[in-house]
Amino acid sequence: MKQAPAARNDRPLAPHSPGRSPLAIETVIMDNEVGMLTKNSGGGVSTLIAPERVQCRTPSSNKKPKTIARWKFDALRKAILRVVPRRGDGLAISDLEPLVREQLTEDELLRIRVLRWYTTLVKLELEVRGEITRMEGVKPQRLLKTV
Repeated sequence: MKQAPAARNDRPLAPHSPGRSPLAIETVIMDNEVGMLTKNSGGGVSTLIAPERVQCRTPSSNKKPKTIARWKFDALRKAILRVVPRRGDGLAISDLEPLVREQLTEDELLRIRVLRWYTTLVKLELEVRGEITRMEGVKPQRLLKTV
């Protein structure tokens, strides 16, 4: 299990500093995701409050689920559901990542970093949830929206 990095400012907080509450919260960045680090007034105990995460499953029963930050999941789910059609010939799997890229902001792209991997991960979770489906008997894989 990963340990949280030390806060940028590890000085103990004065117990009764004017203008400071007994509990100080500062933002830290861990694995390119924002979390919160709390310090008590004595400066001794710190608790890392990690960003909310979503478990992404796969249709294959022999694979372990992966977890990603909720904001990544929500942004990619929204983008995927925008580009996958409900009817017709579906969307070729090779076209998914470039179309999803067009739906995301520059900031989201920078923060996501490995877009193809996260797009695939969220796509698999959407298949498990029944929000998208693979067209049967078609190679290469094509996707249709079911919601």
